[in-house]
Amino acid sequence: MARSTDRDREQARVALDATLVSVFSGDAADHLSRLQGMLDTVGADPDAAESRTRLAVAAAMAAVIACRFDVAADYAACATDAADAAVGLSVELTRMVGAVVLMTDAMAGTANASRRGITLPALLPGDSGPRRTSVRARRDDLLTRYLLAEAALSVAEFDVAEQLIEGAGLAPGQVSAPTGDGEPDATGAPPARIDGAALTLQLLRARLSAFRGRAAQARVIGEGFAAADVAVPERAFLVIDAIAAYDHAQAGDRRAFERAAAEVLARARDDANYLSVGSCLYVGWGMRTLGQLQASAALLTAIGGPGLARCKLWDRAFASEIIITAAAQRGDLLRAEELLAEATALSSHLVAASAVTRARGAIAAMRGRLEEARSHAVASVHLDEAVGSDIEALRGRHLHASLDPDTRRAAAALRRIASEADRLGIESVRALAARDWRRLSANDPSIVGDISVLSSREREIAALMAEGHSNPAIARLRGGSG
Repeated sequence: MARSTDRDREQARVALDATLVSVFSGDAADHLSRLQGMLDTVGADPDAAESRTRLAVAAAMAAVIACRFDVAADYAACATDAADAAVGLSVELTRMVGAVVLMTDAMAGTANASRRGITLPALLPGDSGPRRTSVRARRDDLLTRYLLAEAALSVAEFDVAEQLIEGAGLAPGQVSAPTGDGEPDATGAPPARIDGAALTLQLLRARLSAFRGRAAQARVIGEGFAAADVAVPERAFLVIDAIAAYDHAQAGDRRAFERAAAEVLARARDDANYLSVGSCLYVGWGMRTLGQLQASAALLTAIGGPGLARCKLWDRAFASEIIITAAAQRGDLLRAEELLAEATALSSHLVAASAVTRARGAIAAMRGRLEEARSHAVASVHLDEAVGSDIEALRGRHLHASLDPDTRRAAAALRRIASEADRLGIESVRALAARDWRRLSANDPSIVGDISVLSSREREIAALMAEGHSNPAIARLRGGSG
């Protein structure tokens, strides 16, 4: 049986530090195999427990990036077993192990954390930034922040994720750890010029900006990547480009979306890597936003793999909703109901329940059971509000209003939805609600609207008139932009 040495421990530290950059740059499955080989070499000696802990955490991260979420959860459980066997494990590494368990549970739908009494609030840092006494401690803190932020984002704890990301002390786009230049760690080695946890926190920051309608922040992060004096992995730029495509869809800019989406898919579609699959998901969400439901369902089916196994829990739920709704829309209700039965287990997870509930509502509506469909729409709104998902809550409210048989009540609800979506900058939802409002108001002149329910063309003209342009000037401006 192999004995643990200082060199073994240092190799485990180096492997953990290098994993994220390696799996973002290369083949995550191959890297996972190498880590498993290192775990086999270290063996099960009690003295090797710290090395096994770090290697198991690294393997869990590599499995996530390889889109093997159940395998990642197994490695996280191995990390906790190794940590339990270790003597004198640092506080930072102990927190890191708890964080990787929370992250893999959130992605795979496992319950390792609850069985071990691990909770997100208990692992949150108590300070405003990574103030630690050594480079090693700061690196471990940064990596733990990534794991906790990914866990929080994966269960829609957006405020917690933002607190963790901003508390890391990283400027937008910064991919190096917040340490002094050339400051040595305990082994005398200088810090790496690119830090995988710092890079990943930036990607989480960009993803959070997409959820919250702050696409400009994602662009700033991308500019930071481009300006870095180190080679940022190409897949990181891919995520930024995919978020930009999604933002075009949210703004209702179909042409810009289609151009950006085509480029993203050309680079990412056949790549079974978490960043590439996630980038394709943004394109799929964008297609749905623009009403391209069948195209979205086809893309999500292709990139998600059998049973959507390449998607983490939350993404799997939203993809299932789109695929089920698309089947119902094209009249294949039997297939839609089969898919719904397969997805029902997801509804036991709060973050996935609203998507499954909306899918039930879509099938009920197609079956002519309108009251049941409206009931599911209301339930989905409550679920989305519970996890702070404003965009999806608005979609549920729109579905509920569109099924209301009372024309005036439906029109009033649609106007409120359009106005709120306009305030939040969610053009896709505003445009859909406005379209339905105009359809209802066409036959009832007593229904009153506002600028939020105008068409995109009418809003553009209204804005130009407000700026003082004459009718001929407006015609020239719109003609030149077309």
